[in-house]
Amino acid sequence: MKIAYFAPIYFDYLKQRPQHFAELLSKNHEVVYIEPTISLMRYLLKGGTSFRGIDYQISPNLKVVRAGGGFTVHKSLDYFDLLNVNSISEYYQLEKYVKDCDIIWTGYPGWYNLISRYKDKKLVYDKMDEDSQIATNYFLKQSLKSKEEKLIRSADLIFVSCQKFLDQIKEKHSNVKLLQNGVMVDFSDCRCKVLQAESERFGLGRQKTIFGYVGTISHWFDFDVLKIILEADPNNEIILVGNNMMPEMKHERVHYIAPVKKEQVAGIIEQFDVCLYNFKRNDLLDTINPVKIYEYLALNKPVLAVKSMETGQFGDRLMLYDKPENVKAILSGGWNRPFRTEEEQRGFIGDNSWENRVRLIERALEDL
Repeated sequence: MKIAYFAPIYFDYLKQRPQHFAELLSKNHEVVYIEPTISLMRYLLKGGTSFRGIDYQISPNLKVVRAGGGFTVHKSLDYFDLLNVNSISEYYQLEKYVKDCDIIWTGYPGWYNLISRYKDKKLVYDKMDEDSQIATNYFLKQSLKSKEEKLIRSADLIFVSCQKFLDQIKEKHSNVKLLQNGVMVDFSDCRCKVLQAESERFGLGRQKTIFGYVGTISHWFDFDVLKIILEADPNNEIILVGNNMMPEMKHERVHYIAPVKKEQVAGIIEQFDVCLYNFKRNDLLDTINPVKIYEYLALNKPVLAVKSMETGQFGDRLMLYDKPENVKAILSGGWNRPFRTEEEQRGFIGDNSWENRVRLIERALEDL
């Protein structure tokens, strides 16, 4: 089977759901991973990665390509593109990769105008995010909302990452399946060597209790929870690892660390005493099936997490709070590791591995 995978992110970006699926599917199928096009307009305004096309092989069955963006404009302008002109250049550049594929897969509704040009292909939509709400540009928001409605109607099969999406879309489509996020099956074996300072628990000593977070810090991050943790005990220290898009929290017991490579994440988490998932309660919270929690649990770490539809599914494996004010009481009761035995831990990883998720995908694709 040949799959044209119209991805929402670049292949060499921080490894997430799309790259995991593409890599694992390529073990048994031919996969062309098509990255988002970088328009000349975006390149001139923001710089960064070149707008030129790319084509390179990752493995015998996995190729990464990107159309050149010299004749395309930003996706937000699709809102005004009633004749679908903006996708013409991409169509002709990518046709040679798509024409003999069996399945078109997309994880982003922004691709709809382009993939609708390729006829007689089975279409799979993997809904991972509420993209129209995440977007900040008004015209992009409206464009994505319109495109997703068309994509849902056109898709032969839809996967969704959370229960809320399943409840919403099963009313519109007869073939929608819940496919949550996961963790690498060997994640707990990836306690790689880290910097000397980090191998000494970030230089903080054993008497300290380290509360740690790995991931992007942005407007969804709840700093009130950190304040409560710091006030609860003078021995509590906080480590924040990842891209920070917010003003730094100035406190002698809050420490920021730059993003690390994916293969280093397990080694970082291993040094935490308690792992954090402190997101704000908002309309998007129930749509997030958090990869970081699968990774925290794969290392059998206590997890303090905000309660949502998705974190609730983990039950008493997490220390869940409804509002920040409850955090101090939860911490005063102490904490235990989520799994009592290594067998339980390995069972959780096996049930929730990316490899297991891909087995579900393959069975669904066979039914197509």
